[in-house]
Amino acid sequence: MIRSYFDKLYIVILLTVLSFDLKAQTYIHDRVYAGGGFHFFNWTFDEVNYKNDNGNGLSLNVGKNLSPEMGFYIGLDDSEIYAENSNSYEVTHFDIGVEVRFIEIYCKPSWPCSIAKPYFRTSRIRFKMVDSELFSETEIKGSGVGMGLGTYLFLGNKTAIDIGYIGGIIRVNEISGNDIITSSYHLAHSGRLKIGVTLFF
Repeated sequence: MIRSYFDKLYIVILLTVLSFDLKAQTYIHDRVYAGGGFHFFNWTFDEVNYKNDNGNGLSLNVGKNLSPEMGFYIGLDDSEIYAENSNSYEVTHFDIGVEVRFIEIYCKPSWPCSIAKPYFRTSRIRFKMVDSELFSETEIKGSGVGMGLGTYLFLGNKTAIDIGYIGGIIRVNEISGNDIITSSYHLAHSGRLKIGVTLFF
């Protein structure tokens, strides 16, 4: 479950605390930003016996800043899961959400920025899982809500390392396999720990 990644959150919390006393001129403008990277994924769906399955994959996101403190974003994550009771399978998340940055970030004109800026994200999630075996294929679709914390570590005025965690609660709408489609109203839980690079334009 999500719980298996909670011990990683101390990194995000520590970076958040260290950044609260920064003062001077902001450099995140009302423009677009884009990024990508690597993520670790974990999820549980008891109804079909997917319990605490883990994997990893790639993440992409594009956003529009409304202000230095707030922006909208869309994201696409694709994960390959390695389960003990089956072959590997694929999970895809599509997010549309809001990112709220906690404080202003500042830097000196004579030196590139190398400062942490923490954020909170919440999103609407579309979820799809495809488990292809030799003679059958199981597909699970659903939607839900994601929330999480992270921080940008700025390497310069436009480039930042992005470290963040987002947990999701997903209501499964449909389970299909062997040409049979079944409605479902059960919940699945997911967690994504992301490490990537974001460019601010």
